[in-house]
Amino acid sequence: MKKLIMLICLFLVVASLFNCPPIPPAKGSLVISFAELIGRTIQPDFDMEPEMYFVTGAGPGDDNFTATSDGSDITVQNLTPGIWMLTVEVKNKDKDLILSGEEKAVVKAEETTAVTVIISPLSGNGIMNLTAQWNVNSIESEAGIKSELVPYVGPAVNLDFTIDEINGIATYANDAVPAGYYILIIKLFDGDALKGGIIEVVRIIEGPTTATGYTINTDRPGILDVLIDLKLDDPLEVEIQGLNNGESLTGSALTSASIIDNEDVGNVVYVWWLDSEPWNTGPDYTVTADDALDINNQTKVHELTVTAYTVNGEKCGSAFVRFNVKCTLYYYDGDGDGYGFSEDNTRYLLVPTEPFTGVRLGDCDDTDDAVYPGAPEICDGKDNDCDGEVDEEDAIGCTTYYYDADNDGYGTNNSGCYCSPTGNYRATHPGDCDDSNPSIRGCTTYYYDADNDGYGTNSSGCYCSATGNYRATRSGDCNDSNANVNPGVPERCNGIDDDCNGLIDEENAIGCATYYYDADNDGYGTTNSGCYCSPTGYYRAIRSGDCNDSNSNINPGAAEICDGLNNDCDEWIDEGEVCSPCSSGWDQFEPYYSWSSQDCAASYVVNYDADTASIHASICVGRVTFTMTGGTRYKAVFQIKNDGMQGVGILNALPEKLMVLMNGDLTLYHGGAVTALFMGQGVPPEEVSCSVVSDFTNALINRILTIHVTFLKGDMILFNSSPCFMG
Repeated sequence: MKKLIMLICLFLVVASLFNCPPIPPAKGSLVISFAELIGRTIQPDFDMEPEMYFVTGAGPGDDNFTATSDGSDITVQNLTPGIWMLTVEVKNKDKDLILSGEEKAVVKAEETTAVTVIISPLSGNGIMNLTAQWNVNSIESEAGIKSELVPYVGPAVNLDFTIDEINGIATYANDAVPAGYYILIIKLFDGDALKGGIIEVVRIIEGPTTATGYTINTDRPGILDVLIDLKLDDPLEVEIQGLNNGESLTGSALTSASIIDNEDVGNVVYVWWLDSEPWNTGPDYTVTADDALDINNQTKVHELTVTAYTVNGEKCGSAFVRFNVKCTLYYYDGDGDGYGFSEDNTRYLLVPTEPFTGVRLGDCDDTDDAVYPGAPEICDGKDNDCDGEVDEEDAIGCTTYYYDADNDGYGTNNSGCYCSPTGNYRATHPGDCDDSNPSIRGCTTYYYDADNDGYGTNSSGCYCSATGNYRATRSGDCNDSNANVNPGVPERCNGIDDDCNGLIDEENAIGCATYYYDADNDGYGTTNSGCYCSPTGYYRAIRSGDCNDSNSNINPGAAEICDGLNNDCDEWIDEGEVCSPCSSGWDQFEPYYSWSSQDCAASYVVNYDADTASIHASICVGRVTFTMTGGTRYKAVFQIKNDGMQGVGILNALPEKLMVLMNGDLTLYHGGAVTALFMGQGVPPEEVSCSVVSDFTNALINRILTIHVTFLKGDMILFNSSPCFMG
C-alpha cells in the first residue's frame, strides 16, 4: 500500500497536476521496567522505600520525554527511531532522592523495544556503624574479630573493630564508606579457634547512616550465620576442585571453587558449607577429616557445598561433593591408662584425642592410671586390676604369712603372700611344732651333717628335733665327709683347710716352723719372723742376724774383708788383722822421719756426748818426710795426745777404733781399743802413737798428703776431721 501511494505521488509530481501532502516519519515505542539490585541487606536508618520513579529520555536530535511511575512498567510511544539515553531517579514519599539508574535503548521504527533500567544507590560516601556482641563466658583464651567488607569490584577492605572483652562487645564506625553494595563478613575467634560469625549484604547510600548490631552465636563453634537470601532464578554455575565425589578422606584436602563461565558479575564471595553448616569463606578451603567427624557414627557420608554470592545479592550459585570418613570408636579415658569407664561416653575419631583415648572398656577408677583391667595388683588398698577384689594374695609388696591356728606367733610351713594378716595366715615365722598348742612354738633350724662333727653344710631345714642327717645346729662345714674338718678345729700343717676359713696351712698352724724375712736370699733373715708350714714369700731363712738384708754378701756367716763394711754382722768393721798395718809380718823399712808439735797443721777438739762421760782430746798431724831407701812400703807416724784438760769421771766411752784415710786411697785402722787415754783432774798428758804403713810410690814423696782421721765408738762416729799437711 505504501509503495502504491508513493508511485501515485510520484506520478502526480511529475505531472504537476496534483499537490501531494508530506508523509509522516514512522515512530517506535519503549516499554521501560525497573530492577533494583537488592538481596537481604542492612538498610540505612533512612526511608529507602521507593514512592515514585521519574524517567527522562533523550533521543535523536532534540527529542526527549519525561514520565513517572510507581514502579510499574512504563510504555512510551511515538519515539523517534535511534539511540535513547534513559535516566531514572527514585524518590521516597518525602521526595528524597534515594536511587538512580541509567540505561541505553535502541528504538526501532514501528517496533516496541523492552528495556530494564538497573536502579542503584546514589554515588558518594555514606556512614556505617556496626556492633557485634557475644557470650563472654564462651571465650576461654582471648577474643578476636576478623572482618572485611567486599565491594562489587576491587579488593576487600579490612574492618578494624574495637574490642571490649570484659563486656563481650566489638564496635566499628566509618563515616566515609563509598555508596554501593557490599558483602560484610564478621568472624569471632577464641585465640586461633573460630567461634562463629555473620555474612550479610550491606547497602550504603550517600548521606544517611547504615547501622546494625549482631549477636554472634558461640554455641556452635566454627559455624557462620549466612543472612543472604538465595536467588536461584538466574544461578551462577560453580565447580569444586580438589575433592571428588565418593572419596574417602583420612587426612585433609585443599579444595577450591570457581565460576565456570567467568561471567562478569564483579566480586564473588564463596561460603563453604559442611553438612549444611557454613564453616568458612574464601575461594579455597582445606577440609579435614576432623572437621567432618560425627562423634556418633563410625562411617558417614558427608557433603561439602560451596555457595557463590555476588556482592549485590542478585545472583548466587552452588556446587557440592560427597565424601566419607571412617573413624575408630574411642572411650572417654580420664586417667589416660587406655581403658574407658563408660560405654555412654564415646567418640568416633581418626586418632585418639584426649580425653577420648581409651580403646577398651572396664576401668573401675578413671581417675587413677594405675587402676585398669590387667594392671598388677599392689598392696595399696585399691582394686588395681578391676577384678572386684582388693589387695588379693600375691599382690606386689605382699608379705609371707604362715598358717597359725593357735595364734602363738608361729605357723606351720603352709604359707601365703598377703598384704596383711588374712584369717589364720597371720604368723611371720614358720615351724610351729604343734599348731594346736600355743605353748609350743617354732621349730629349730638343723643343718645337714653327714660326718656328724657338729657342723653342717648350708642345707638346712626347720624341724622340731634332729631329723636324719639334719642334726647340726651350726653350719659352715667345708668338707662334710671328714669329721676332722670343720670351723671348730685348729689349722694343721697338712695341706688341708682344716678350719674351713678358706685358707690352707696358714701362719701359726699346728706343726709350723719359724722362718725369718730374707730379702737378699743369703740364708740369713732379719729379726722379722713368722711361723709357717713351709717357706712363704720372703719368709724363707731359718737363721736370723742379717744386718744388711739388701746385700747377700753380708750376713753372720760371711768372712770379714777389708772393705769398710761389717761383713759378718758382729758390730765391727774390718776387725782383726784384715787391714792392720801394725801387725807383725810386715817388712819394716824404717825411713827417716821427723815429728814436732810445732809442725802440726791443725788441732781438733773431740767431743763425745754421753750421760756419764765427755772427751776433750786433740789430734796433731805433723810433717812427714819420706826418703826412699828400698822396697815399696813406708811408714807414716801420727800421734793422739791427751791435753790434760779437766774432765768428769773416767772416760769409759773412749774411742774403740781409729780410722785413717790417707790421700783417699787407703783406709787403715788401729784395731785395738785405745785405753791409754784418760782425762781427769791431775791426770798427766798421755799419748799413743801408731805407725800407719802404706804403699807409696816415689811420685808421692814430697807432695801434699791429706790424712782423714775418725774416732769410732762401736758404729758411732765420735769425731771426724780432714787435716792437711805438706809432705
